[in-house]
Amino acid sequence: MLRFFVGSTLVLFAAILPTDVPADRWGLSDDNRSLLEQLSRPKEMTDEEKGRLEQETERFEQGLQNVRNVERMMDEKRASLAKIGLTFEISSFSGSRLLAACLIGETGKAYMYDPKKQATAQTTGFVDEGEFAKAAALAKSIGHSEWRPQQTGYDFGVVAWTVSFDARTTLLQISGDYLGALPDPRVRELVILIDGWCPNAQEIRSRDLPAFAGRFRP
Repeated sequence: MLRFFVGSTLVLFAAILPTDVPADRWGLSDDNRSLLEQLSRPKEMTDEEKGRLEQETERFEQGLQNVRNVERMMDEKRASLAKIGLTFEISSFSGSRLLAACLIGETGKAYMYDPKKQATAQTTGFVDEGEFAKAAALAKSIGHSEWRPQQTGYDFGVVAWTVSFDARTTLLQISGDYLGALPDPRVRELVILIDGWCPNAQEIRSRDLPAFAGRFRP
């Protein structure tokens, strides 16, 4: 413990001492003077450490680029589905970063997006057209409504369910940093249908945090 305290003190001491003043001017013992001089000199990385850092940096940049590619794919698909007609979506975000999403459009398909996978490995699923027609009629009967969800905390991310048609998007339900649902009992039925169409809905919903998010109310 004493050794740790002395070492920590010297690290702090090294940080505040002028670098142009010789160590022997501060009245340190030979051992402490040697340690102080070592701490004052920047540690040069070995070739192995440099190589490992380069690999980690490259992996990080590749991962970041893959996230951008997946987000771009989803934006393009969302735009193309909007031209066809009505679109349902469940998506999870942390800040502005996409974590996972599922789009369902009148093509009778569900498009799943997961930035943890390569952009070329994103998957699709099929939607029963009878169910989709029922959901579309239900969504249009509800119409576009604005409402204010309740803020429950910070930095947990959000899971959101939306429906888009007639060049407008309506938030059906949200959880995480914000919590609530459009005040219409038919919304619950739409959310259940969306979840049933998306094989990755359970993973997306796993980021739903209302159980403890309320403890951090502003």
